[in-house]
Amino acid sequence: MEGKMSKFYKCIFLTSIISIVIGTNVFAFPSSVKRHSHPGVMSVLRTRPRVPSDFLSKFNFTASTGSFNSITSTGDTIPEVFDYDEGVSVALPIGFAFYFGGNPYSYVFASSNGWLSFNPLSRNDSLYKYADTLADADTRMLPFITPLDADLIVNNHIYYETDGSAPNRIFTVEWSQVVGYGNSVGPNATDQLSFQVKLYETTGEIQFIYQPGPDSSVAFDAYDTGTSIGLVDSLGEFISLSGMSTSATASSVTEIDSVKTPPSDGLTFSFVPTDHSLSVQATDFVATTDVGSVMISWKTQSEVGNAGFNILREDPNTSTFKLISSYTSNDSLRGLGTSSTGRSYDFTDYHVVSGSTFQYKIQSVSTGGVTKDLSTLSATVDVPNACALYQNYPNPFNPTTTIQFDLKAQSTVTLDIYNVLGQRVFENNYGTMNAGRFTKVVNMDMFASGMYFYRIVAIGNNGEKFVSMKKFVLMK
Repeated sequence: MEGKMSKFYKCIFLTSIISIVIGTNVFAFPSSVKRHSHPGVMSVLRTRPRVPSDFLSKFNFTASTGSFNSITSTGDTIPEVFDYDEGVSVALPIGFAFYFGGNPYSYVFASSNGWLSFNPLSRNDSLYKYADTLADADTRMLPFITPLDADLIVNNHIYYETDGSAPNRIFTVEWSQVVGYGNSVGPNATDQLSFQVKLYETTGEIQFIYQPGPDSSVAFDAYDTGTSIGLVDSLGEFISLSGMSTSATASSVTEIDSVKTPPSDGLTFSFVPTDHSLSVQATDFVATTDVGSVMISWKTQSEVGNAGFNILREDPNTSTFKLISSYTSNDSLRGLGTSSTGRSYDFTDYHVVSGSTFQYKIQSVSTGGVTKDLSTLSATVDVPNACALYQNYPNPFNPTTTIQFDLKAQSTVTLDIYNVLGQRVFENNYGTMNAGRFTKVVNMDMFASGMYFYRIVAIGNNGEKFVSMKKFVLMK
């Protein structure tokens, strides 16, 4: 009995081999094996179990009619995809850090079959022919986006370019005058279809734009299983579009992989991230105090659409925060726009009182005007441990200069200015001042050019007297 069963299984095995060799359909391919439209060729794609997805909620999807502006005369060609029927390009530089699925990417890889992958791919690996379905795409393609995932002939026409200046650059890839496999080819074919992918630096928006030829419906009829259109993230979650019209809908649950109706002129699909209005990864918030100043510093790990930062300080009288410096007027607070690296920032507040505590707030502002609080810091300003008079600045000057001095205790302060003959030409009694570092501006517009001496006299409330003199030069 055992021998008969062994012969039976051998017979089944041989029958299977013969059936596959002669092409009969005795055994069906499993669902993870996808037939390619070329006779005798198939590509094996690894499938993933589907789970409930919220990928769609991360984008605002719209379908509209816009303008198709070809880049065939301005963009660079992608010759790599022409060496193979199922070609994948070398790394194409985006020109900025583009965020997709929360991750920054600087390069994409273009397929002759109408998709872009953010993951490095081999140019002629047979597994990358085309996805068949978004849900069953090979994991090595992830993440990727596709305005027209199908078996295409590109007619040697794929272009790319980065246009604009930071932080408003746009990266475009254009498949120009493509046809479905088996259709007519050449520059005079009427069944061609052109389409683009656009990636926007500031907003993170992804656009698909289409321009059909006179008989593009013929090209669609050539697709053996239709097409898929949409986005797939690094986890395999997808957004699939129901068709190629302004009434198309998007889904992360049901995939439409049999789109065959050609688009209208200028059909535009837009995917705008819901959380892309501002994204700044900032760390290391520090407030460092000195006599008469507070320095605030922080670092960014990455920035997305970041115009810059605002610094606010709490008003002790009203307990409200008021703006004291902004990226709009302080270049050191300007952001990087979109960057995957980030940098260090700092701001110094000199308008403080020694011995007092100040509250600061750091805000980031997106290029779209969205403001977000990043951190609140507290700092107590140091009190000088000795009285001091500092050299004025600038020096020489015309006609104003700044004089700075320290008081270690509450004192009555007088500022005197003398000429080279020892004559007092200016006197200012500041009255009683608290301990701290102080800055005074002196205007000598009414005096002639020459050397002068300035002197501070401070008499402390304990009777201790401080006198110090320095020289400066008025040069008109």
